[in-house]
Amino acid sequence: MQTEEWGRRIKEAGLNPVAIPLLETARALGFVAAQALLLGQPFLAGLVDEAALQRATAWLEDPQQIEELLAHLENEKDEQ
Repeated sequence: MQTEEWGRRIKEAGLNPVAIPLLETARALGFVAAQALLLGQPFLAGLVDEAALQRATAWLEDPQQIEELLAHLENEKDEQ
């Protein structure tokens, strides 16, 4: 899913105030969180779609994706 799509969904759900601090944390701990997801993958297999888990892991490992989403959400916050 593209950064703009995530930003739109977060905005529509009214989660900007929650998402921005979480993304700030994810920026610092994204790689560690991705590794934790990989480690927990066997336990999460029955609860979470494997493709979704792989996408989340790849997203967390890429700091540029987090930066783009954070910038998108902060720009929308400034426009309001």
